[in-house]
Amino acid sequence: MKKILIPTDFSEIAHNAAKFATSIANHTGAELIFFHAEKHNGSDELRKLKEDTKTLLLNPSVKTEYVVSDKLFNSLTIKGLFGNSIDLIVIGTSGENADLSKKLFGTNTSEIIENINCPVIAVPAGYNDQKIQKISYASDLSKLDHETARVIAFAKLFNAAIEIFHVSPVFPDLGDVEKMDVQSRIDQLKQKHDYSAIKYFVEETPHDNQINKGIKSFLSHHHSDLLVLFHNNLEGIDRFITSSETEKSVTQIKIPVLIFPKA
Repeated sequence: MKKILIPTDFSEIAHNAAKFATSIANHTGAELIFFHAEKHNGSDELRKLKEDTKTLLLNPSVKTEYVVSDKLFNSLTIKGLFGNSIDLIVIGTSGENADLSKKLFGTNTSEIIENINCPVIAVPAGYNDQKIQKISYASDLSKLDHETARVIAFAKLFNAAIEIFHVSPVFPDLGDVEKMDVQSRIDQLKQKHDYSAIKYFVEETPHDNQINKGIKSFLSHHHSDLLVLFHNNLEGIDRFITSSETEKSVTQIKIPVLIFPKA
């Protein structure tokens, strides 16, 4: 991971996202790039952001860049300003600045993820914890090997434990969970990637296709620092990500959500 992009409007919700991104940079050494779409003279706010970031940075090797533009935050702007160099986007959601979150969730979710091919972390309003010690990864099991490899690569940056969980029943069950030995495959992945801190769970729901309810239920009784979802243009979890209820659903989750783009 080399570059992290943080869109900001200098609000408290954006500041929370900046703190979370800075914590990641402290672990990885990634460069921080703050993007502000200037619609007013924000020189005082920008100066304060620079001061706050300097205080939060514990890794002296981390570089910072501040980009002010009159362009909106979308894939065309990102490509125009940064090409394909961005490795992660960290954005604050909900709270006092609903407009900022709507630029990511809702109509722009698929547009950004598909066209930038870049993971996105959404940090909820009021979230102030920067540690990543346990990661919950919601999987439909259809691309378990490929997706788990990406989750492990991210988890290794923080030496974080991974809890893979599958919401069931789902129809059609793309992972065909009843016919596959999931635990055996996970054990093989542990060995292949030399990462043993992985556990597997099945989260049962009362009725079919209650992905949203299953995810929230799992998180309610498994303390986690980050929820991971994959956008694969499939049923189930992808429907949860791309539905009209996405912004409402994701922002109801009280921990950061990492969404990987389509494979």
